[in-house]
Amino acid sequence: MSGRCPLYPQKRTSLNATGILIVFAVILLGIGIYQSTFIAHLETTGLRAQGEVVRLKEEYNNGHYNYFAIVRYRAANNMTVQFKDEFGSNPPSHRVGEKVTVLYLPDNLSKAIIDRGMFWNWSIPAILFLFFACVVGIVVWVLRVPQYPPAARLPCKGSNGPVIPVSG
Repeated sequence: MSGRCPLYPQKRTSLNATGILIVFAVILLGIGIYQSTFIAHLETTGLRAQGEVVRLKEEYNNGHYNYFAIVRYRAANNMTVQFKDEFGSNPPSHRVGEKVTVLYLPDNLSKAIIDRGMFWNWSIPAILFLFFACVVGIVVWVLRVPQYPPAARLPCKGSNGPVIPVSG
C-alpha cells in the first residue's frame, strides 16, 4: 500500500459532477460559437427585405404552447420565400398581417430571421456565453473549495487512524 488513502466517495462524486459540468460547458460554448458565427454571417453578408407574418404556428413544449411566426418575404432575386421564425413566445410576439424586416442570406434564402436589431439579434449568443461563464465559474469553485476539512477525514482501511499531534 502506498500509504495514501483513495479518494473518498464524496470527493469522487464531486469529480463526476465536475466532469458533467465540463461537458455541459463545452456544449454551451459550441452552440454559442455556432450561433455567433451564424448571426455574424447574417449581419455582414445578409440582405434585408420587407416581410409579412402570414400565420402563427402553435407548438406544445414543456407543458405550454408557444407561437412561432411564419413569415413570407420576397428576396432580391424576386423569389418568394416563407420560413418559420426561430423564436416562439406566449403570448405571440407578432400578429398575422404584421410587417417585419427579414434578414436573410442571398446564397441560402431559407436561412432567414426576423431582424430584431443588433441588440436582440445577438441576445441568444450572449446568453449562451453567459451561461458558459457561469458553469465554468462553478467548476472552478468546486475544484478549488475543499470538500471536507482535513480533521474530518476517515482513517484508511488497515491503518490505526489519522495521526493527531498531542501536546504535553
